[in-house]
Amino acid sequence: MSSTTLTGVPAAELRAREKLYTPRRHDRLVATWSGACAALLVAGFTYRGEYLLSPERGAGYALGITGLGAAVALMSYSIRKRLLTPEAGALSGWFRVHIALGILAPTAILLHSNFQLGSLNSTIALTSMLAVATSGFIGRFVYVRIHRGLFGRRRDFRDIRQDADDAWRRVSTPAQEDPGVVQALGSFGRWASDPTLGVMASATRFVTVGWRARRLERAAQQAVASISPRGWPLDEAASDFLWAAVRLARFRGYERVFSLWHAIHVPLCVLMFVTAAVHVVAVHLY
Repeated sequence: MSSTTLTGVPAAELRAREKLYTPRRHDRLVATWSGACAALLVAGFTYRGEYLLSPERGAGYALGITGLGAAVALMSYSIRKRLLTPEAGALSGWFRVHIALGILAPTAILLHSNFQLGSLNSTIALTSMLAVATSGFIGRFVYVRIHRGLFGRRRDFRDIRQDADDAWRRVSTPAQEDPGVVQALGSFGRWASDPTLGVMASATRFVTVGWRARRLERAAQQAVASISPRGWPLDEAASDFLWAAVRLARFRGYERVFSLWHAIHVPLCVLMFVTAAVHVVAVHLY
């Protein structure tokens, strides 16, 4: 089979584009920083019974100040993104700092608390911090699905749509060979890219789109084998189209999840700052 598709788009090019849509490796500095903070947490949890750190004084108190300061400094990324001009620095650099502070803040607060619950206000403040940290971890997972890696630019829906359209033209060209296969592929493509689905239907599509693509891919391969033992360009074109449609459906799904995450994450941050302020005031007044 030729390496050039029926529309003149090389198969290698389509596969090269696919690499653009896979998450890149996380930044090594962030990975190293995460490992160091994880090691500190393990050590702190292991020796928590030794009471080497006290929340009221010394290093334990300083860790509380560090954690609170890091949490406040997290807002710098939002300020740069929404208010400051590009002369203030590249967003990727600010985002790296945001990620680093997002790891530092809960680490310092957990060490500050010595992994123990105290008064009611400190328990609420700690719970709020952990809720924000957990939300941030989830957001990081979703973020890399709609951006080119952790620090890459946002993916363009039009590029993914163009890949699906290119593959569809390759599928629909030889339709006279087996119109039944092409009709099934077209139906799948319309379902995968339908923007009008409701919340439950979209969630179902997000979960099942890969399984349905694999099942349809096997059916297309069997149909191709029955037509010609030597193979046929539709075989490869069908696979390219199916997985382009899968990327399209999943991208839509991750966009919706990210929007929902953002709507939840911001109120959690507000709650964290309020409870932290109450905790600081209560500790120093009473």
